[in-house]
Parts: sequence; C-alpha cells; structure tokens
Amino acid sequence: GYWTIMEDVHQDNLSELANRIVIEGPQKALKDIPLGQFGHLLTVDRREIESYRSFRSLVGEYIQGGKQKRPLNIAVFGAPGSGKSFGIIQVAGSLLPGQIQVLEFNLSQMKTSLDLTAALHQVRDVNLSGKIPLVFWDEFDSTYEGKPLGWLRYFLAPMQDGAFTEGQLIHSIGRAIFVFAGGTSHRLEDFQNVLPETEFRAAKGPDFVSRLKGFINILGPNPQKDGQTALPPDDPYYIIRRAILLHSIFKRNTPQLLSDQDGKARLSIDPGVL
Repeated sequence: GYWTIMEDVHQDNLSELANRIVIEGPQKALKDIPLGQFGHLLTVDRREIESYRSFRSLVGEYIQGGKQKRPLNIAVFGAPGSGKSFGIIQVAGSLLPGQIQVLEFNLSQMKTSLDLTAALHQVRDVNLSGKIPLVFWDEFDSTYEGKPLGWLRYFLAPMQDGAFTEGQLIHSIGRAIFVFAGGTSHRLEDFQNVLPETEFRAAKGPDFVSRLKGFINILGPNPQKDGQTALPPDDPYYIIRRAILLHSIFKRNTPQLLSDQDGKARLSIDPGVL
C-alpha cells in the first residue's frame, strides 16, 4: 500500500483537525506532520511534497547547467481549480526570485498553428530580455483540427531541439521552462490511457511523454476520483487539503481577521461560517 505519516497519526476526527488548521494554522495544528513549504504554497500530502521537491531539483540543475539550448519540459495534471499554475509558480519563484517571467497560453483557444508560432516568439523575446520564461501551455491535451491530442506533434521539435520553424526560418528558443497543464486528464496515467494505444501512438503521445523531464499530479481540494465516481472513503483527507487552502486564503487576502493570542495568530471566524 501507500503509507503516509498523516494517515498513520491522524485516522479519526478529521473534521475537528481541519477546524484547528483553519483557526490556528497548519504549522501549529500539524506540528507532528512533515509540511512542504514552497513560497506561499503549503502542502501536507507526501506525493505532492515529493513531486514539488523533484521539480525544484530539476529546475535547480537546469539553471546551474549554464546556457541551455532546449527547454525544461514538465507536465502537471490535476482537476480544474486544483492550483496547477499556483503551485508551479510558487516553487519556481521561491527558487529563482525575480528571475522568471510567467507566460500562459491556452491551446484550446488557439485556432491555428500560427497562433502557437506567435506564442513561441513571445517566449523567445522573454529569453532575449534576460529573464527565464516559465511557460504554461494550458489544455495541451485538447483537440486540434478535429483530432484528439492534435497539438502534441507541434511541440516535439521545440521540446527536443529547442527551436521552431516559421516558413524557411528556424528560430532558437533557448532557456525556458515549459509546463504542460492537462485540461482533460487529471493524472499522467489518465493521459496515457485517454486513447487506444494505436491512436495514442498516431497522435505522437509516446514521443511527447519521452521528452518530459518530470511530471506532477496535483490532488486539489476535492476528493480524488476513480473514473467518474468519487470515492470519499478512499480519500478522507481532502478536508485537510481544503482547510490548509482556506487558511492560506484568509492569511493572504484578509490578514485583519487574524489576531494575536498568547503569541499565536488565530483566525476570528464564527463556527457556523467555518
């Protein structure tokens, strides 16, 4: 099975623990549990901590490698609203403060491959300005020209060679961090099985996956699903993830609701509202 300290220490009264996290903060309520802190992102899930640490290590090695000719390619999967962009930005920002510039492109809104070429020119311009482009390719797994996963073939050359063609010209991308955010698949395993094997190969799925340096499956605030059926008994700790997220939102957006009591910050909130 998959063992975690959280599941070993806290098996019952998760609602009570979640209330304490919102009011007292996760550092105090979960002082017996390892926490992953990356900028404003805090996670208690072992899988997410390991994934974010691996991503941070990959970025660190990539930057220390000097002048790079090809992008660092990462895929991130999760349900809509699970915080895919937020988590990646916090990890990269904590490692490279002031050095990155975030670009976001939604492939489901692009009409032709010329739109992708224009986006790659923006990436190239950021690189030439001296910043490191952190590029989110949202919904990279969407349909293009009526073909499932139709965009994948257009990314193979930029991912592998760090260049793209425009007519007879070849443009170099240079150093960049490509983050492919799934729109229809919530896990890498789902993405690899979204089509029958022969169709997945025809869409260049295996070639795309082989060019990825790593991936992250983000759990998000809702119960994890098996297919289309939610199974809360198999994921009772979603309420803990919600509590951590809620406390973070209050702390960042409404700090006036936090009061100092005995040297500890506590949230002023009515139990019914909580």
